[in-house]
Amino acid sequence: MSALAARLRAWSARHPRVYWVAVTAVVLWSVGTWWNLDADAHRRRASWGESVEVWVASADHAIGDPMRAEALLVPRAVVPGDSVTSSPDGRPAQRVLHRGEIVLGIDVDPAAVASGIRPGDVALTVRPDPAGPYAVGDAVVVLSPDGAAIDGHVVAVGDEDITIAVPLDQAATMARAMLDGSVVVALAAADR
Repeated sequence: MSALAARLRAWSARHPRVYWVAVTAVVLWSVGTWWNLDADAHRRRASWGESVEVWVASADHAIGDPMRAEALLVPRAVVPGDSVTSSPDGRPAQRVLHRGEIVLGIDVDPAAVASGIRPGDVALTVRPDPAGPYAVGDAVVVLSPDGAAIDGHVVAVGDEDITIAVPLDQAATMARAMLDGSVVVALAAADR
């Protein structure tokens, strides 16, 4: 291998123009590759839409902890509609939040849960088993062991539990099922 390297060095010493053309070609290829990768990254970022400022938790928070948050630019496509628009610093956390999580109105405003409860409904917090992919506003059906199917909607989501608003006349049935520890929460079509 060293003999081949010695021959190449001797050849490039006799033909310096070829050597510099090769060096220039490698540099141009490297710059072109970097340029294309950078342009591709910008195209991919633009495909998510415009960036908007959101507030994210800058540390883990337990319920009642004073909120610490920082502003971050993220694509509008990933921003929940009820994210806070001003700094929530110092306000008590209304649920457990983890670092980097987008802060929602319900996370810092105790009245936000109540605002999701319709007139004539009451809200009960349940720990569904198994836990599902619930989100605020989801239509759900709460199933009890006696065969009752109670229509409701999710007004708050915690780490292990969800708060569901149900009609007042069906709240007692749901409460009995909760005491028995046998509540099943099923996602339902929104137009039920």
